[in-house]
Amino acid sequence: MQEVKTQEKIYLMAVSAASYIVLDLPVRLISNLPPYAGIKSFLPFMLGIFFGCYGVIGACSGAIIISLALMTPVNMALYECYCIIITGMGIWYGWHYLSRTHRIFFKKPKSYVRYILLVFILSCFTLDFNTGLIYFLAGVFIGIPVNILFGSLLCVIQIIPSWCKLSDESDFILDKDPGSIDTANEILEEAALRRGIKMNRVFEIQSCIEEIALRVFKNDPEAKIYVSVVFSDVTSARMNYAGDKYNPLKIAKDEDELDVAGLKIFRHRALRAMFNYWDGVNKVHAVV
Repeated sequence: MQEVKTQEKIYLMAVSAASYIVLDLPVRLISNLPPYAGIKSFLPFMLGIFFGCYGVIGACSGAIIISLALMTPVNMALYECYCIIITGMGIWYGWHYLSRTHRIFFKKPKSYVRYILLVFILSCFTLDFNTGLIYFLAGVFIGIPVNILFGSLLCVIQIIPSWCKLSDESDFILDKDPGSIDTANEILEEAALRRGIKMNRVFEIQSCIEEIALRVFKNDPEAKIYVSVVFSDVTSARMNYAGDKYNPLKIAKDEDELDVAGLKIFRHRALRAMFNYWDGVNKVHAVV
């Protein structure tokens, strides 16, 4: 399981609570729908599958805040929290129990079948037909497009249960020493050989990592880059390095043509690349 700092846990819970409030409060103010109904019914599935227990806690917090503000009867508020917990935690544990890679990608038919089946089963556990129908329809017709957006296009924190073993993951550290690149390439080639990954795909991820590393070391020769690569439906590389904020994906005005050309090649090879800065750590996520 990846290390999740206390600040990140609080951030995930706050974002989840805010998302729930923003989607639920306007509907509750302008309609007579019961507290458990509305467009927000897809959120427990989405927040659960990505943020795990922190997303579920945040969603429950948002529901409680709205219930207090609108003086919702206690039994209805508790039932809403029950629905959030059973669907959010259920999709989290169910997805990772049935997934070998433990990555949240909607790239193959089996991913859609797994998700829809879990949503159907968990919706039945809401113990009410109308509630279950609302959760199922929202979880499928709203949840799938949103999950595709977050899982395939955006760089989001994905919380993985502690009992999951990422057997397809390769971790290593890069520094200014040229030997570290050679060692990293050997690790990646061995992992790809075990998985039967074609070498041209390995070369692409190697060149992408090397290009980012060269740009980081040019900005800070003493930097140490912590790299985690997962070979799944796509190849995912996460590169973290401490220090002042520096985005290697951004072209500076005074860069020479050779450096710009290297970054353009990286952008061409990567399906997507994201950068963010959090608590003194630069984070790059590239998917090839």
